[in-house]
Amino acid sequence: MKGNKTSIVAIIEHRVKEQVAGKIVKKIWPSWMWCHNYSTDGKGRLWVLWDPNEIHFDMVECKEQYIHGTVLAHTMRKKFNFTAIYGLHTIEKRKSLWTDLLSLQHNVQGPWICMGDYNAVLALEDRIMGNPVVQADIRDFNQFLVGAAMTEMRTVGRDYTWTNGHVMSRIDRAIVNSDWMQQYPQLEASVLDPYFSDHSHLCVKFDDPPIKPKPFKFFNHLAQHPEFLNHVKSAWGTQTATRLAPVWNKLKQVKWALKSLNNTEFAGVDTRVKSARQQLKDMQEKMRSMNTPSALFGAEKELRRQLEKWSTIEESVYKQKSRVQWLKLGDSNTAFFHASIKNRVSQNMIRSLVSANGNVINTEKGIEDEIIGFYRTLLSSTAKTLPAINLAVMKRGRILDRGQQLRLIAYEKR
Repeated sequence: MKGNKTSIVAIIEHRVKEQVAGKIVKKIWPSWMWCHNYSTDGKGRLWVLWDPNEIHFDMVECKEQYIHGTVLAHTMRKKFNFTAIYGLHTIEKRKSLWTDLLSLQHNVQGPWICMGDYNAVLALEDRIMGNPVVQADIRDFNQFLVGAAMTEMRTVGRDYTWTNGHVMSRIDRAIVNSDWMQQYPQLEASVLDPYFSDHSHLCVKFDDPPIKPKPFKFFNHLAQHPEFLNHVKSAWGTQTATRLAPVWNKLKQVKWALKSLNNTEFAGVDTRVKSARQQLKDMQEKMRSMNTPSALFGAEKELRRQLEKWSTIEESVYKQKSRVQWLKLGDSNTAFFHASIKNRVSQNMIRSLVSANGNVINTEKGIEDEIIGFYRTLLSSTAKTLPAINLAVMKRGRILDRGQQLRLIAYEKR
């Protein structure tokens, strides 16, 4: 805990009796505050402890399989909902967990993370060397995620979180809602080494993502602009000074032309949508009286058209960024697309790497150097054999004759 600078922690399945729990907590964390769920069944499988100098935790609900509350981080000025989970060992006993969490979801506002030991697998590949996973094992968990509109947080580290020395399974998880993905897309859950436990610990670190310049992306709405083809033709017709890569240079000119068009005509789409909505609202407030001037009806119609235009563009941008293909435009899916974008960015982000010598690299510069060094070594070394390619088999297929080879070489020289 000290090595990870922990401010709040949930301890699960500790097997400590209520009579001695207070003494143990006071001895190990003398200045920390804590809560428990001994009152639910007497066994008290869950503790939540926090450093009051860093965190304020307000317990909202306590049941046999979870403790739920709100977290306010003083120094980081962040507020979110936190639920510590301990799922019981049978499918039937866990049904109340899914039901209670779904009911809880209706009252949760803002970012929410449910973290702990669910004692349930989510996919067929989440258990190895034991009884094969069947649909009954994963059905309730998956139905809960769909019903609560939640998703698993991106994890790094060990692939499996529990083992008895023979069977390995993934039963400890961090599950988050769309508000969490939108506010904290850069965060991930690290699956740490178990040390003396049969469970691996989960750790979420709060930090701010590095700010980098964004690369140019072509959005489909650009092609709808009346000056789109003129910009492309003008840029493509630009004479280039070099003959080495004329097509590449022309494409680069087109990219800059479209980037300029996008910045000029479509910059700040979110702001334009909000502005158009507010102007339409103000206009309709003026039209509440019976003696509304006829000129206002034309102005309102134009504002409606502008709002529809920019809302469609906004939704188109989010849909393209999210890469969700099974939803259509025009159904006001902007919030869903935005959450999908955040989830995809989080899943694709590299926050840490394990080097060849086993060291964990967390810094941006260290990750960059490790990746470059790996591929430099890989691509600069000569392979004596090609185990993935059978040359004898390849030679049985179609190959270029000498005439085709010469024509190809002549084309390259031109």
